[in-house]
Amino acid sequence: MKILQNKTTQILLAVVVVLLIVFLAMLFTRRGGSEEGSTFGLFISSAEGDVLFSGNGEIWEMADNATLLTNGYHLRTGKDSKAILTTPGGSIVRLSENTEVQVAQVSKGDVLLVQNSGRTYHRVKMAEDGVYQVRTLNHTIKSVGTAFDISANRKANRVNVKVLEGKINMAINLDQIIEVQSIGKGKEITIDPGSQGNMVALADISHDYAESDWMTWNREEDMKIGYVISFIEDLLAEKEEESPAPATATPSNTTSATKTPAPSATTPSTGTCQPYLTGKKDNMYKAIILNWSTCSNDDFQFYKVVRSTLNPNPSYPADPVVTSSSNRSYSNYIDKTVAPTRTYHYRVCAVQRLNKISCGNKISVTY
Repeated sequence: MKILQNKTTQILLAVVVVLLIVFLAMLFTRRGGSEEGSTFGLFISSAEGDVLFSGNGEIWEMADNATLLTNGYHLRTGKDSKAILTTPGGSIVRLSENTEVQVAQVSKGDVLLVQNSGRTYHRVKMAEDGVYQVRTLNHTIKSVGTAFDISANRKANRVNVKVLEGKINMAINLDQIIEVQSIGKGKEITIDPGSQGNMVALADISHDYAESDWMTWNREEDMKIGYVISFIEDLLAEKEEESPAPATATPSNTTSATKTPAPSATTPSTGTCQPYLTGKKDNMYKAIILNWSTCSNDDFQFYKVVRSTLNPNPSYPADPVVTSSSNRSYSNYIDKTVAPTRTYHYRVCAVQRLNKISCGNKISVTY
C-alpha cells in the first residue's frame, strides 16, 4: 500500500497499463479483426496468382484464404490472377486480373466497396434491411437483389456496368451533376465522359459477353454454389440456335447437260426426351437438390426446370422456371429459394426443335 502511494510508481504503473491496452488492440486488429469474428469484414475465400492486400494502400502483403479485410483495407490482383471475396451476409465478389478494390464500410448487413480499377462480378445476397453499394470513379451502384458486373478504366475515366439479375440504381456523377438511373436485367450502361457521342449509353448485353472467358468462369463458380443465371443461359441458347448450318458444297462442273441431283437434307432425329427427375431435402446446403437424366436426341435445345407450390403437375411454359440451360450434360440444380415446411412440385421439361416440348416425371419435396 505504501508503494502505491508513491507518485512515481503510480505513473509507471499507468504507463504499463496503457502499453498493454495498445498491444492488445494491435493484436486483435491484425489483418482487420479478431479470430472470433467480432469485427466485420470481407474474407478472401480464394486467391489465385499475385493477390496482395494493404491496410493503407502503400505497404502490400501477399494475401491468402485466411485474410480478413475490414474497413479501409485494399486488395489488388496482378496479371493472370483472380480472387473471390465473401461478405458477412453471404454476398460474393469476384475480382479479375489487374483489379483493385477497397473496403470502405462493412457491417452485418451493409457493404460499401470502392472499385479503383479493373473488373468485378457481384452476386448479392441482401439482408432485409441491408444496403449493398459499389463506388467507382465517382459513380455509385446500389444493388436491388442483383448479380452485376463492373468494369472501371481509370485512365480513360470509363465505367461499364452489366446487370445480369434483378436491377441496380446507379447514381451517375458527371461534373458534380448527379443523375440516378435504374437499370434492369439484360442491360448494360457505359459512362464515358471522353466519348464523342453520348456520355451515358444504355444497350442490351451481347451474346459475345455470355461466351467470354470472364463470364464462363463466373458461370462455373455460380453453379458450384447452386446459382444459375437464367438470362445468360438464354443468351447461350439463342446463340446456338442462330449458328448457321454448314454450307452444302456445290458441284464445280456446271457444263454437263445432265443435272446433278441435290443431296437430300439430313432429317434431324425426331426422338423425344423426358428427363427422369429425383429430388431431396439437404440440410447442409439448406436447399432442395434436384438431379435428372440427360437428353441424347438430336432435337434437344435446352432444359427448363419448373416449380410450383400450388400446381402438383407443373409444366413448361405454364409454371415458373427456376433454372434453364442449353447444356445437354446439365443434370442437377440446388434450389436454395425454399422455405421450411413448404412443399414444392418440380418437373424437368426438354424444349426441342420447332418448339416441341416434352416433360418428364413430376416430384414433390417438402423442405
